[in-house]
Amino acid sequence: MIRYHILEGDVTTAGGIVQRHTGSGQTFKWHGKLTSNLGDKVNCSACGSVGYIAPKGLRRPFDNMKQAPALNGDLCICKCNPPPELKNSQTTLLQNVAGGIVVNNTPNLLSGFASSYNAGQQAEQFAPSKDPEFVPSFTAFIGGAADKYPFFYGDKKVADGLGPTRIVGDYRTIIFLKRINHIKSAETKYYGYEEAYAGKTVTVKSKRPDNAFSDIQAFVKKHPKGQVNLVGHSLGGWNAAGLAEELLDAKICQVNLLITIDPVGVFLSYADNPLTRAQIYYWMPKPKVKKWISITCDPKSYQPDDAIADAGGQWEKYPKNNATIFHKTKHSHGNFQSMMQEKIYQNKSCEQILIEQLEVVK
Repeated sequence: MIRYHILEGDVTTAGGIVQRHTGSGQTFKWHGKLTSNLGDKVNCSACGSVGYIAPKGLRRPFDNMKQAPALNGDLCICKCNPPPELKNSQTTLLQNVAGGIVVNNTPNLLSGFASSYNAGQQAEQFAPSKDPEFVPSFTAFIGGAADKYPFFYGDKKVADGLGPTRIVGDYRTIIFLKRINHIKSAETKYYGYEEAYAGKTVTVKSKRPDNAFSDIQAFVKKHPKGQVNLVGHSLGGWNAAGLAEELLDAKICQVNLLITIDPVGVFLSYADNPLTRAQIYYWMPKPKVKKWISITCDPKSYQPDDAIADAGGQWEKYPKNNATIFHKTKHSHGNFQSMMQEKIYQNKSCEQILIEQLEVVK
């Protein structure tokens, strides 16, 4: 179920107008207008009084519910009987309230909020929380072999197949960032699979300019309640799972959503051969995340990239038995974008499920 945020200037079903937020509670501008919180004032032309916004219906939980954002369907507590409801003017800033909470039932809500308001205690009733409502997210996109760097020592490009192919990198830049343009709190970054570990349990250590473990550690330190997601393809899928395990073991965070797209590494991990240049986790990852989607290829038309994936050891058995959602696709190993956008669960794709997760915290 979707509910939409209320902005200054939005109206009620009785023609009242939401006033500009003037309290100390957390708010921000959306399309040039300030968002509104519970407790903000409403000028009601129908009854000639100044009311305030009170909650009604499901919403996402906040540590201090009196600072939560106002949503369409919330009530204007004024002299009107019954209280008018708020109407949204926009449809891009929203909450998915499935699994949310009801703050209070209507009779108690009306009496409780009205008494504090009439006693002149609104400022205290809606005191700001120390925790900001604007919670950010961080999503790491982790490419497979030859995605970000050539699969050859010295990073020399010797053949197209040895990279860099930027299969995952281009998907993030060209496709995904445009899909989440409306989510201002969503941060993403692109890594090679060589950059997706802490560096303690991999077969071959690599010196690279970026490191996903360090970046996530810094993100969580700055945003302790921030959301962390990992998306990995091929060897990047194997390392994404291993990275999720290391982050939890180090007590940094539990990954919210892990997406592994045709993960590979069963053979290369145990080979322990520097010539393979496969800087991946030596032991099979056993990630403990909140949600895990894993896609495995069973291609309709076998392609050269499928043979390469098979040579690295397709990782299927453990994800099949442990992932929240496991799906076999007819796409070939290299079709990362197609697998991200294929409908796999309740008519939703990995891409859609990830975006829904990002929208929850925006």
